[in-house]
Amino acid sequence: MQAESGCFQLAQVVIHISFGSVDGNPNSISLAQYRLSSIDALKEKLAQFPPGTVFIWGQYNPVGKEAERVFEDIESFLEKHNLKIQKEKKQ
Repeated sequence: MQAESGCFQLAQVVIHISFGSVDGNPNSISLAQYRLSSIDALKEKLAQFPPGTVFIWGQYNPVGKEAERVFEDIESFLEKHNLKIQKEKKQ
């Protein structure tokens, strides 16, 4: 009888982050079911997720330089915690 290897692969978890801004200022930030009041609060919640988690970034009331700056800031933060972020694909 041959022993099983005991190796397995966990399914990749994907969590949505939504970001909205008015006049370049964040006015709505959510992570999964959480509504957050600031970028710092978002980072604090993101740090609670296990390494390898992938987040999907969606933005509305877009865009502009401030939204891109926030995305890059979050992306850098996540990389330091072995987490990933991808921009939501437009349909």
